[in-house]
Amino acid sequence: PWPVHGSVLVAGGAVYAVAGRSAYLDGGMYLCRLDAQTGKTLSTTRITKGALPDVLSSDGTSVFMRHKRFNKAGVEQPSNVAHLYSSAGFLDGQWWHRTYWQVGTYMQSTWGGWPNVGNRVPSGRLLVLDASSVYGFGRLNQYHRNGSHVGMGKMQYRLFACDRKPKVAKPAGKPAAGRRRRPAPTKINIRWSRRAGLMARGMVLSGPSTALGTGKTLFVAGPPDVLGDKTPDGNHPYTLVSAKALAEQEAAFSGNRGGLLWAVSTADGKKLAEYKLDSPPIFDGLAAANGRLYMSTQDGKVLCLGSRK
Repeated sequence: PWPVHGSVLVAGGAVYAVAGRSAYLDGGMYLCRLDAQTGKTLSTTRITKGALPDVLSSDGTSVFMRHKRFNKAGVEQPSNVAHLYSSAGFLDGQWWHRTYWQVGTYMQSTWGGWPNVGNRVPSGRLLVLDASSVYGFGRLNQYHRNGSHVGMGKMQYRLFACDRKPKVAKPAGKPAAGRRRRPAPTKINIRWSRRAGLMARGMVLSGPSTALGTGKTLFVAGPPDVLGDKTPDGNHPYTLVSAKALAEQEAAFSGNRGGLLWAVSTADGKKLAEYKLDSPPIFDGLAAANGRLYMSTQDGKVLCLGSRK
């Protein structure tokens, strides 16, 4: 009844793992904290409402599971610290049009609610971040209840960079009697944005590279973006692309058109290098360590890429 989901998190000498399928089934879920050296149980926290399991993450102070936040002792805390997460979970790569990654604290649902958060905080299909910036791949101005459907007109994906913390606007006047004040609107400061000829299914941020320049480098990989070149000029959000274009994009997503790997400057979005791949990466299938880039591909391989030196 209580399998460990996805992976474990090691932080500050402790191993964190969540056991269970849902907060509402089989007595809930359990956040277990173990000593990394001995395996001794340090704490167990029962979770009985408002949660599904996911790959855990940490900012060094808190441990996160989707919108849930815990301190390093495993005690649940208010969900008021912005962090990278997805309401659908880090392992869900289906790209349903009402789900996305975000750097925020909560997600709204319903027909009219799901786009709101995407317009208030950094959001995208894939995101990576450092202390001050967020780099991502996502929809351009498509967080609208009538839009964002793959294969429909006005759909455009872009690589972008923005400030990690949105700007907060001043609230407009006092609320009417008996009503609560709505949260102050925020504005995302986009520093650069550019079209990409691929559908990013993997993304990683690396440090300075002598081969590619002195600044940080954004590596992005995925199948070719077929629909990006064939979106019609119609103004209605439900203008459809052709069945042929959809079939071509489906073939690309299945790995039948190979893949592309881009190295992009984080300073201005300039493409520093491009490499052709026999197979695109699996969802979120990139990692960087010790000057090398690792990629898990759809054809069942693991690639290790590094400098010629």
